[in-house]
Amino acid sequence: MRVWGKKYEVKAKIVTFQNRIKVYLALIPIEVPVKIK
Repeated sequence: MRVWGKKYEVKAKIVTFQNRIKVYLALIPIEVPVKIK
């Protein structure tokens, strides 16, 4: 059970990390044109 718990913890961390990447990808298209100008 302990090993399964650790695997679940890692999966949860990966999911939250993927959600952060999605947020960053949503913000990048807004920021990039401003930097180019």
